Amino acid sequence: MLVSLALGWLVLLPDEFERLGVETTFGALFGANFAFWHQAGYFDAASVTHPLLHLWSLGVEEQFYLAWPLTLLTLWKVRTRRAQLIAAIALVSFALSVALVNAHPIAAFYAPWTRLWELMIGSLLAVTSLDATSVTRGIIREGASFVGLALVVGAVLTFDSQMSFPGWYALAPTVGAALIIAAGPTALVNR
Repeated sequence: MLVSLALGWLVLLPDEFERLGVETTFGALFGANFAFWHQAGYFDAASVTHPLLHLWSLGVEEQFYLAWPLTLLTLWKVRTRRAQLIAAIALVSFALSVALVNAHPIAAFYAPWTRLWELMIGSLLAVTSLDATSVTRGIIREGASFVGLALVVGAVLTFDSQMSFPGWYALAPTVGAALIIAAGPTALVNR
């Protein structure tokens, strides 16, 4: 961010440099997604002029990493069924994503509560210890890794800026990544 500010001071117009300063501040405070949410859409022509646009996803992740341990601590003390509660939180977040993606696409894209489900799938993998030791050896493990790769590659090759994203479309790369992780390091795709 400091390099971007230094270069921005040399090459940007005053209003562009001011915007970069705001984006840098929000990025340093783990809130870049909120800054970009209140500006333009991710694929707008003006978005390519934001050198720190990639920080939006780090903002969502950092917000998750700050809030999630506190949530886990609470769940641990409550001694509730953690996997079911995580799945329920993920489903509510996914439903919000689907509900908002067409009516409020920018909010659905940048809001942490509409992206939470994607991170919760990883949490489910961790909580249920779903990894190579619990996935049946052989064809199921290999099948999971290949299906996961197909979902991720399919998303890369077919998704475009005209799609309502995240919503339903985010299922393919998210579930694909989870399948690859669940298959473990010995699966052919992962080797």
